[in-house]
Amino acid sequence: TWSAWAGPLTQPSGSNIKVPVARFLQWRAELKYRKGVAPALSRVTVGYMQENAPPEIESITIYEPGVAYPDAVSEGKKPQSAEVHSNRGTNGHSRSSRSWKKETKKGYQSIGWRASDVNNDRLVYDVYYKEVDSPAWRPLVKNYSTTVYSWDSRALEDGVYVVKVVATDQKSNAPGRGFTREKVSQPFTIDNTPPEISPLKLSQGNPPGLTFTAKDAGTWVSAAYFALDAQEWKILYPDDGIADSPLEHFTLRLQHLKPGKHIVTVKVYDKNDNVRYRHLNFKL
Repeated sequence: TWSAWAGPLTQPSGSNIKVPVARFLQWRAELKYRKGVAPALSRVTVGYMQENAPPEIESITIYEPGVAYPDAVSEGKKPQSAEVHSNRGTNGHSRSSRSWKKETKKGYQSIGWRASDVNNDRLVYDVYYKEVDSPAWRPLVKNYSTTVYSWDSRALEDGVYVVKVVATDQKSNAPGRGFTREKVSQPFTIDNTPPEISPLKLSQGNPPGLTFTAKDAGTWVSAAYFALDAQEWKILYPDDGIADSPLEHFTLRLQHLKPGKHIVTVKVYDKNDNVRYRHLNFKL
């Protein structure tokens, strides 16, 4: 519904238009013929300020452990000036991690998020983290201008964490006219500790047997291998056939060994590719 007409506005230098806040503006002109001079209207200029809308953080992605974006790591260490370069993509969406080079780096954790602003404002982010049971948020990176961040998670204790992304459009608006919005991620596990392997036990028999257990506190045991006398690694399945639990039991039959001294080595991985080794020297 259109509002009532305002005016008349008769000052060529400009006048304030007293109308309600709206999305569209309509104007009309009345031209009067005077003393043989035909009136003409060549231009109408309207100045306005767009109503600011808050940014929106649509989603947060927690990447698999070991995924790293080295450029994002270095970007997070740069001091940000008051003038922030545009981080906008098409349709008002922030630049995504697809423009960054991805690598695999042991111990690294990466997060990404998708944010938008209907005014196409520049967005700047503060990222915080905390353990799920902790009341206090701690800063991970501040005044950050892109939408993926990587850090060395070995600087943190093992545990279950969440991150919070805070977006602001204040850089593109007058003081007091900016908005801030935030979003909290789903919980994710940081686990940089390898599984525990019990002492290797050798049982007598023909052939002799080797038994041990593997236990992981953060995630689960995902794979195990063994090597005899420093030869190639061979896969070793747990007794239940599938490595998918925090606690797994293993049994190995040492076949076709000649009498004498030998060494057997086992290595066990968890879900995050943390690995632990154990050795046993024995004599037949």
